[in-house]
Amino acid sequence: MIKHLYLVNLIFIIFLISCTEANQVLIIASASISDECASFNRDGLKWVPYKEESSIILLNQELNHSIILPIKRVSQVYSAEGFSDAGNCDGFITINGGYNETSLFSCKLYISSGDLSSEEYIFKFNDGEILFSSKESIQKSMGNYSLNGVNYDLVKVFENSETYTNSLTNEIKYSKLIVAKGVGVIAIIDNQNRVWSIVNSIQH
Repeated sequence: MIKHLYLVNLIFIIFLISCTEANQVLIIASASISDECASFNRDGLKWVPYKEESSIILLNQELNHSIILPIKRVSQVYSAEGFSDAGNCDGFITINGGYNETSLFSCKLYISSGDLSSEEYIFKFNDGEILFSSKESIQKSMGNYSLNGVNYDLVKVFENSETYTNSLTNEIKYSKLIVAKGVGVIAIIDNQNRVWSIVNSIQH
């Protein structure tokens, strides 16, 4: 009986050793930031500091009208695909991703080796029709940007080409999006050059 248990344990240990390399990515991919991804660079997350069940409120003072963009789902997935000896971990962050095809606002960020490698922002109308897509835009970064008397240290401006903006079938369409680090979306500019600027970064 003892000899039999010893043999079973030995086989189990050999099995674990042989599977360690194959399962390494899976184990790390399912881990939280607090363990294998403890050194994950959170700096890129400052571009989307949103919480579930909150909203972005953008106001146009000329029309005295506001746009309310609900934040229903915030998802953060960390993967070991880019795992290195330094302990880095890649991150994929989505806002309202997969929640609803007609979400008025959604975005995706991919952080690789501590750098913000790609980002995508989409605005839609109630019926799901796209009003703005950063995939079709030219992006530029700037510091010390001022909006309504508020200074922002680092801002990204996404500007759709006139051709793409005009190709959108909805009468309401946006040509430019402004995002600030530490705040998120601070303004969007429509095709009539009207500015819809942030009232509060996050409203609960």
